[in-house]
Amino acid sequence: MTAKAASVGTVALLLLALLGVAVMLIAKGSSAPVAIGVCVGAGLGGLNLLIEALSLSYTLRRRPSATLAVSLGGFLVRLVLVSVLTVVFAKSTRVNAVAFALTYVTTFLAFLVVQIWAISRVSRGARSKA
Repeated sequence: MTAKAASVGTVALLLLALLGVAVMLIAKGSSAPVAIGVCVGAGLGGLNLLIEALSLSYTLRRRPSATLAVSLGGFLVRLVLVSVLTVVFAKSTRVNAVAFALTYVTTFLAFLVVQIWAISRVSRGARSKA
């Protein structure tokens, strides 16, 4: 993953977190659990991006089959990790579950788009050199 994609992802994470806080505070009223839920959801989405960025930056220099295997395997590992953390945060009284879920799903989908963009960009470059 390029530095440009990582910086775009970071800016997108901050914008989504701010937008999530604003929307959820308007919808649910001013409360700390809502803000905590949004921040935890955005943080978990950012952690998801970081893990994927590190694994992709390592495997994109290898064979395409290795990149595919690491991407799919990493996705499954992150899915299990997120499922466990979601259950933990949902049972917490300090976190608004709706704010957490909406923010996490939004960041997850946004970073999935960034991931697809980064992989397609690298694969286009590899095809043009061949």
